[in-house]
Amino acid sequence: MHKNGCNVRNSTSSGQFRGSKTVTEDFYGSRQSSGSINSDVIMKPANSYFCFFLPVWLMVATSTMAWAKEPPTQTSLINYSDTSITLLHGAGFEIDPHLQTTVTIEHFSDWAFGDLFAFIDYYKFHNADTDWYGEFSPRLSLGKISGYDLSFALFHSNYLVVEDMLIAGTYERGEKPDLSEAFLLGLGFDLKFTMLELIGYEGFRYANINLYARKDPGYGFEDIQVTFAAAYPFTIGEAKFLADGFIDYVAGLGQKAENLHFVPQMKLDIGNFWNRPDQMYLGFEYDYWSNKFGVADSPTLDSDQHAISAILQLHF
Repeated sequence: MHKNGCNVRNSTSSGQFRGSKTVTEDFYGSRQSSGSINSDVIMKPANSYFCFFLPVWLMVATSTMAWAKEPPTQTSLINYSDTSITLLHGAGFEIDPHLQTTVTIEHFSDWAFGDLFAFIDYYKFHNADTDWYGEFSPRLSLGKISGYDLSFALFHSNYLVVEDMLIAGTYERGEKPDLSEAFLLGLGFDLKFTMLELIGYEGFRYANINLYARKDPGYGFEDIQVTFAAAYPFTIGEAKFLADGFIDYVAGLGQKAENLHFVPQMKLDIGNFWNRPDQMYLGFEYDYWSNKFGVADSPTLDSDQHAISAILQLHF
């Protein structure tokens, strides 16, 4: 899962690092005084997919460039690109129907001037309703643009190093933009946990944190969001695994309640058994979301989510 990460979903955070984000926030603001959800805002198939055609085509275009996955050179515009399709089927979701199936298209690419993470989720609920939600998250690297090494250690022992600083932005969009559209702008940091390498373990494939000002529909930049994403590969015998995921924390300074969204994945690299590592994964995802969609949990509405899904993921 990327969330502005550097490899497998990967994106999703924002990855980079689905990742993915689960369902659109169209239910926010639709609570009745009784605490129930207005059924009129339950989503139907939309004609507004156009707003995500450009990001999806960009995912496809960059992933099909033959040179995109070659070692970077000084003249490369794109240093690295990864696109994945993930099928998830799970239960335990709140506000949305309890059971749901999701197809996620996710993309990450590292460019000469920054990086890009984007995904779109298509949801099929088991009451026959459908929904979609996506994010588009470019970042501009201050180190790459300036040509200066901006890395620095946070501790004297260099156990945690900030490798780069980036101007980070995210555009969130669901089927109904008046309820599920948001703009985020802030500063990102690429991290390296050198402590693991110093004691003989493999390091994180990527780790980053983005600090955002958040603008929700109809309001200014009133809220604060912190997004952390990371991926850690490890091996047990002949089997290769990838643990990745993201954490979104929204402070609740605006119109929405404070909420925490934690989505880790544990995946077995089944492609490695056929000498195709990092191309096919099988595993599960745990999705914890307190005050889901920024709707405060109450005795009449359970908005604290504990969902688990099976995952099949393909990379190309």
